[in-house]
Amino acid sequence: MNSAFLAAGLSTRLKPITHRTPKPFLQFIGKPFLTHLIEQHQESGVDPKYIVISPSFKDLFKNYFLNFELLTQDKPLGTADAARIALQASGKPLLVQYGDNLVLSSAVRRLSEAHRGQVATVGVLRVADPTKYGVVEISKEGNLVKVTEKPYNPIHNLVLAGVYIFEPDFNQYLENVTLSPRRELELTDALNSAAVKSDINVVILNDNEWYDLTYPWDILRINNVLMQDLQAKVEGEIQSSVHINGVVSLGTGSVIKSGSYIEGPVWVGRDVTIGPNAYLRPFTSIADNSKIGNACEVKNSVIYAGVHISHLSYVGDSVIAENTNLGAGTITANLRFDEKPINVRVADKPINTGLVKLGCFIGPGVKTGVNVTINPGVKIGAGARIYPGCVVTRDVLENEFYTCNS
Repeated sequence: MNSAFLAAGLSTRLKPITHRTPKPFLQFIGKPFLTHLIEQHQESGVDPKYIVISPSFKDLFKNYFLNFELLTQDKPLGTADAARIALQASGKPLLVQYGDNLVLSSAVRRLSEAHRGQVATVGVLRVADPTKYGVVEISKEGNLVKVTEKPYNPIHNLVLAGVYIFEPDFNQYLENVTLSPRRELELTDALNSAAVKSDINVVILNDNEWYDLTYPWDILRINNVLMQDLQAKVEGEIQSSVHINGVVSLGTGSVIKSGSYIEGPVWVGRDVTIGPNAYLRPFTSIADNSKIGNACEVKNSVIYAGVHISHLSYVGDSVIAENTNLGAGTITANLRFDEKPINVRVADKPINTGLVKLGCFIGPGVKTGVNVTINPGVKIGAGARIYPGCVVTRDVLENEFYTCNS
């Protein structure tokens, strides 16, 4: 069976990390996110063939995903339109997955094995907050009855997982969907229409088989999942008096200088300099051409390419996008003084992450002066500048110059 990925979204809720990089190309241990999704399908025995994309990123996809048929969604009309484009191109039973979700191979395999020619088979799972998803009702026979999109008062916590198998006949339901109040063609409306006339099989996924990439802090969770299977590898140089405990992968041209202490799993890309006297703690990922310098500590963080954290800094539970420079003594605070869960503002609304330990999210090309402190949950937009000695207590806009009186 072939599969398709719906990857035409704009990734606005992941900003500032996606200010200059589309979500499918966000790197996790040296590979784009979409590559990890593709590999899970291949491990399950499914053959990925199609990617539905936005025309604005066509050249980027074409240069990287050479062996895929790229299908363009010319206007952002919604998930039903994207699924229709993929299913029409295939003309055969097709596994369709949103590009927002890491679905592990075990779940993909069970979904494909459960499909027996019904018009559709859908994956569902239980989540802590079902109000953010399509909540499903299931018959005693295990068929889909109805999907309610983002209900205010959900009947339970079983929701769509964004992974489906469609027969070609499902296209009739996709083609007849009308615009929703959000002015989109919703895949849930097509499922509801089909459920009235046909059996739609439901497969319940385990909560350790599915991971959502919607918000910046999801990057940390997915990084942790993908690093569980990290293999030890040393292609660079480890100087004398370096202590390594646990699995560490060190890329070509990288060096860990004397006096550094590494607790794996830790992934380090190519041409990276660590130390001297640096401390890397578990689930840290550092991409190519970066530097973690003298007396710096990094814990459970994703550091993208070309980032310099050179002197006397602490980075904890944070994501730092490419080509950012942290001045000496920059500290990312990752714990509220009252130790309550940390809120992050998304689309001008505070969202409770449920996390007590969470640092900051710094966009590409940011520079901080010396002795800057960044409060938990703060986002700093691409190209921003932070004046020396400031305590950053709010989100910083793209290209803003933040002074201590801002």
